Amino acid sequence: MKNIRHLSLTIALAILSIFLISSVAGATASANLTYLEMALPGGWYQYDYTASNTSTSGEKLWDIGLYYDEAVQGINFTWLNLPTGWTSDEPFWAGFEEATTNPTPATYTVLAGSSLPGFSFKTDSQIGSIYFDAYFITTTNGLAFSDGMTSGTSVPVVPEPISAILFLSGGATLAVRRLRKSQKV
Repeated sequence: MKNIRHLSLTIALAILSIFLISSVAGATASANLTYLEMALPGGWYQYDYTASNTSTSGEKLWDIGLYYDEAVQGINFTWLNLPTGWTSDEPFWAGFEEATTNPTPATYTVLAGSSLPGFSFKTDSQIGSIYFDAYFITTTNGLAFSDGMTSGTSVPVVPEPISAILFLSGGATLAVRRLRKSQKV
C-alpha cells in the first residue's frame, strides 16, 4: 500500500512539474505582423499592416523594423500612415524601414495580447512577405527582441456574380417549391 501511494505521489509530482516547466518555457516576447496587399494604379502596391503582440509575459511592443532588398529590387518606399504616437525615420537606410514609438512614457506601445492596425505604406514593387524585427519593453523595464516573416494576403476575393446568381436562384427555387407544397396540403 505504501509503495502504491509513493508511486502515485511521484507520478503526480512529475505531471505537475511538466506543467510548470512548460508554462515557464512558453513565456517569451513575440510579435506577428500581418498585411493586406493591394495593387494601385501605376504599378504601385499598398501594404496595410497590423502588428500583434503575441507575448505571454506582459512585454510591450514599441519598435518594428521592416527589411526588404532595395538594392536588388530598386524599391521606392513611402509611408502612408502610422498609428497615433508612432513615428518613422524614413529613409532609415537602404532596404530597412522602422516604425517606433517613444517607450517613455509607454502610452502608445502595443500591450501583450493586443493588436494595432494602421501601419500603411506603398512601394513600386510587389514585395509580399518580408523579414521584420520587433523590440519590447519587459515587465522589469528591460528590452526583449523577436523577429520573423510577415504574413498576408492580397485584396480579398470577391464572389463571382455568376456564383451569387446561381446561389440566389437555387434558393428561390427551393422557396417556391416549399410554398407550393404547403398550399397543396
